[in-house]
Amino acid sequence: MIKTSLKNFWKNLIYVFISMGILYLILLLVLFFAFISIGKEAGNALKSVSDVIQASSQESSASVNQFLLYSFEKINWDNGVYEGLKQMLSTNWLESTIKGFFQTLNESTGGFDKQIHAIMVEFKNNLKAVLSVSIVFMCLGLFLANFATKFAIRRRSARKDFKKHILALTIVPIMQILVIILGLFLASLIKYYSVLVVLFLLILLGMLSMFSSWIVHRDENIKLKDVLTFKNVFFQFLAASIILLINVVVIVVLSFINPIFAILVFIPFFIYSLNIIDVNTDAYILSLVENH
Repeated sequence: MIKTSLKNFWKNLIYVFISMGILYLILLLVLFFAFISIGKEAGNALKSVSDVIQASSQESSASVNQFLLYSFEKINWDNGVYEGLKQMLSTNWLESTIKGFFQTLNESTGGFDKQIHAIMVEFKNNLKAVLSVSIVFMCLGLFLANFATKFAIRRRSARKDFKKHILALTIVPIMQILVIILGLFLASLIKYYSVLVVLFLLILLGMLSMFSSWIVHRDENIKLKDVLTFKNVFFQFLAASIILLINVVVIVVLSFINPIFAILVFIPFFIYSLNIIDVNTDAYILSLVENH
């Protein structure tokens, strides 16, 4: 099974470009959406701040004018404009003037800082909403990339029984995602036993892969308990571990080039690897069916 798994892995490597193309397209759309949305929210926030400053300045024009007059009187203009500007830059005049300006506004209007704080909180909440929508679309992109890659690799079996194939392409990936999330959560809780958690996670993923293949290729003569035996799961676990080890080597090598580039390449490569593990399990399940 291990030899066949590696052969299938390299023979079908071209399918990695399916998930890569889908993920990159959705990533560009999400970045474009985020750029437009953040720019719009930033423009609205700046406009609100400008309106507040303008309204506050009108309300406290006398206090502000008096403060600015007092601040400019600190600069010695007798030696010319150049010396006056030099004095501004060489001292903390600019910083103290800005702070004093806003302090004067706040004291004269009775709540200028609260209005600015409310605008910033609203802007922060809007950014969180944009980020949440972007994450949701990226998750949908991951699911779509996985669906398309799995469908392309399993296209021959899909033609035989499309309903079973849709079941294997929807329910099983969701279960795999839940298992991965559960494994990461357990690994964060049990830091000193992370290796055991990873092994447990791989075994569960292997069992789900065999369950997915059994759904697609099962017949009336073979039952699930005949598939999920210790021997079958063990050999499937070894084959899957080798492929996942290749993924580790890929991410380590690419990380030396560029971390962002490594992530962009590794994610579609990992999706392909998970699906090729399922294809290898398909072949193994078919051999079990024939032998049975």
